[in-house]
Amino acid sequence: MGACKFCETIEGEDAGIVFDDWASDLREEYGDDAYNGTASTCELVGKPVKIADKYSKASEKRGQKYVEDHDYGSKWEARCLDLGVTKYVLREVRRAATHKDRPEYVWKYVVIRPDGSGKFFSCKGEADAHAKNLIMETGVDSIHVERRHVLVKGTETVTDFKVTEKTYASRPHPKNMEGKRIVEIHKFMFYGWAAE
Repeated sequence: MGACKFCETIEGEDAGIVFDDWASDLREEYGDDAYNGTASTCELVGKPVKIADKYSKASEKRGQKYVEDHDYGSKWEARCLDLGVTKYVLREVRRAATHKDRPEYVWKYVVIRPDGSGKFFSCKGEADAHAKNLIMETGVDSIHVERRHVLVKGTETVTDFKVTEKTYASRPHPKNMEGKRIVEIHKFMFYGWAAE
């Protein structure tokens, strides 16, 4: 079996997560074969080598030269270069709504199947009869009836939150950082030899 070189640039916050997502997409497109000829046949090794603080076309050229000077690394291994930050994202979490609809419950009888799914009944006798019929039809003896509180009105959710994001070319400096986080988005260059 042979190998083919690859070199790909992808933006993201964390090199490991970016690579895992990319490899997952490649497996979905090209299959899960250990010799599919894509970076998904490789394991990401080592920490990203920093080429620049801020991304530019020049840092990408330096990255490409680094890859070529290192002959694309080794088979089965993916390596990563950090070509620099492309943008900053200010991520903020805010309370979107507070629910005041009090939840209301009633007792119900639930026929539980082995897979955990269930059918609800208001009367225990109906639930027992349904369970007996299921056991007769399927031969499965692990079907049982439980008594549960079931939500019929209102909501159990008391607070909803939403996340907003704003993108900046340079690092923002908000006065108040409560519920906020600044995320650096880097351009990563992944390279290696994929098995084929």
